[in-house]
Amino acid sequence: MRRVLLGKVGRKEDALKAAWSEFIGYPGIYSYEDLMKYIPKKDFRKWHEKALRQAQKGNLSGFIEICVKTKEVELLSRRIDSAQHEELEQIGHYVTEKAAKAIAKKYPRTAAKIHRALGMRIIKSGKNKYYQYALEHFQKAKKLYEQSGQRQKWSAIVGIVRKEHWRKYSFIGDFEAMASGKEPKYPESFESRARKRWKTQISG
Repeated sequence: MRRVLLGKVGRKEDALKAAWSEFIGYPGIYSYEDLMKYIPKKDFRKWHEKALRQAQKGNLSGFIEICVKTKEVELLSRRIDSAQHEELEQIGHYVTEKAAKAIAKKYPRTAAKIHRALGMRIIKSGKNKYYQYALEHFQKAKKLYEQSGQRQKWSAIVGIVRKEHWRKYSFIGDFEAMASGKEPKYPESFESRARKRWKTQISG
């Protein structure tokens, strides 16, 4: 509100300083979008690059969101490539799934790394009602690694899952079947179930 008031009374430079200060403290998509409201069109690229450099110093989740929104796929791919697997596993699927979709076509190996993290995140949580979604992510990782000529990375995932999660009986059987080349059965999506219920209601 203070920044809006500063802008309205003609103190745009002060409003920009306040927005930049907040972005430094909390670099993410919302503070980025707020910051860019105060940037003159001619200076947009300069401030965009400045914001990206600053965001790289912050948390990975916020940086991913900014890169996805601004379509900085090359920079996003490089950052994910340098991230530890455990770091990616800490980020929620709402953020990482968008990142994987954004870079899959141009950087399939990096997208595979994201799907690996999503699958591991689920099975490490031990919530068996989500295991089918873990299978879906592992299947995508497998295809993307193979597409990018990185079959050894997929083999490494199989080895880790077998070693660390073999006691998860409601998961490991389907995983082994998928790893051997069989297409797993994925759970019906919420959207699909909702459509079926709607058709039943209107037909009745």
